Amino acid sequence: SEEFVLPHLSEWSQGAQAQVLKEFCEGLGITAVKFHDLRATFITQLLRNGVALAKVMAIVGHSQLKTTQGYLRLCGQDVKGATDELGIQLPEEEKAENVIELNFGGRN
Repeated sequence: SEEFVLPHLSEWSQGAQAQVLKEFCEGLGITAVKFHDLRATFITQLLRNGVALAKVMAIVGHSQLKTTQGYLRLCGQDVKGATDELGIQLPEEEKAENVIELNFGGRN
């Protein structure tokens, strides 16, 4: 039989893992988390930490890139500064003479 990276519990077949997770969260008195969200977080964190995409796909059992992409979660922080590597220097903004800066309680 095929070996799994993580234990393959019999009660997790056919979507039962979602029910196990729901009951676990309810037992702790916290908002239920969807199993899909846990997989998405796992995949996203592996990629953020530099694990090669091919390895991530192997770990989670995906043979198609499109499947893995469905789990990927990006936020603004993930893409912030990504274009800095291009080395393009944008010109400083010129201020018009008829503009007055306002200061609202220390905020600009």
